[in-house]
Amino acid sequence: MCFDEVSKWIYVTDSISCEADFTVELDTLNNTPRVYLFEDNSTGNPEYWLWEFGDGQLSFEQNPVHTYEESGTYLVCLTVSSEDGGGNCFDTTCQTITTPEYFDFGGQVFIGDYPINIEENDSSNSAVAYLYRRYINKWELMDTREFWRFGYYWFTEKPTGEYIIRTDLLSGSLEYGNYAPVYHNNSSYWTGADIFVLDDNEQFAINTNLKEVAELQAGIGHIDGNLEVGLDCHISITMEDELVYLLNSANQIVDYTYTDEFGGFVFSGLGFGSYKVRAEVTGKSSQVVGLQLDESTPTVNNIIIPVDCNSFVSTEEITIENTDLLRNVFPQPASDFINVELNTGISSTVYFEIINIEGRVIWSQEIQQTDGNSTIKINVKQFNTGLYLLKISGLESQKTAVKKIIIN
Repeated sequence: MCFDEVSKWIYVTDSISCEADFTVELDTLNNTPRVYLFEDNSTGNPEYWLWEFGDGQLSFEQNPVHTYEESGTYLVCLTVSSEDGGGNCFDTTCQTITTPEYFDFGGQVFIGDYPINIEENDSSNSAVAYLYRRYINKWELMDTREFWRFGYYWFTEKPTGEYIIRTDLLSGSLEYGNYAPVYHNNSSYWTGADIFVLDDNEQFAINTNLKEVAELQAGIGHIDGNLEVGLDCHISITMEDELVYLLNSANQIVDYTYTDEFGGFVFSGLGFGSYKVRAEVTGKSSQVVGLQLDESTPTVNNIIIPVDCNSFVSTEEITIENTDLLRNVFPQPASDFINVELNTGISSTVYFEIINIEGRVIWSQEIQQTDGNSTIKINVKQFNTGLYLLKISGLESQKTAVKKIIIN
């Protein structure tokens, strides 16, 4: 018979465990390309973190920000560890990320058939381009660029995605005040802007054609007021340097201005007549305020226009519905006409808009309501089958209602 024996040391420690986990997000609104935000989601209360980004760079921060110098596919690994009461834990997890492609694009700004500056050294007009990127179903400002030579602007190394762009003449330009800002492709309002998809390096004709303002009769009339932070907006949002339009009774732009540091705006030297004041804050909604200037009321002061951040790109963002203004919409679905029952309480002017699922206004009309409680019939035969939004604004009451409608 035979027997054998072996002995080994074992170490028993306090039992702790940790599991490495993380999320990663591309900072798509950063003007520096390929910036990634890493967030540690590990369990077990680790005390140490080692990030390997796959490009030879390391970080020991818990939630690092990392910029890749070149586009490509990278294996990112997070190792976490802890020492607690004599115990220890150790775990590693990895994810593969592929950076998006980045492209350059540009365009020209025209007045009529000609760029804002024709000659190479002509700098009589200077302009600014505001670039907005679609992010989580909203338009967010991504970048700005001032330019003048041949009226041409360009942006470099922007990630693939959906964009809109607005161009404004800068104060001091020869045609400033004569031509209003405009979006690609020739819309005065962001809800009607053409969305372009950046997916190659061949887009260098994202052009705009500035809108000539309509004739404005001079007089002693005066309008002033303020933009204010409205629904779902963080209190820190500023209303400074925002565009405000003055419209005539035919909804033509007759003047425009920009707000001061307190959100204030002023229109002066106006002839008597009917006007509307409309804020154009890209990606956000606001009310249209109607008013009348005459001999008995030559001045209207302290108009308040709330700017709401519950604006939308598609119908999923709509949450507001003011039942004090809107009683009912029927039939639903509709094929020929829809009937809109209103309850303004007084005779008033009501502004209707139908908005498609991309957030574009495809139909609008101003209707004078002679009775405080009335039913308005709208012909919907011209629209394709689908889901739309009906937006109603009481210009005198400053009430707004929004309702989803289905057209068959």
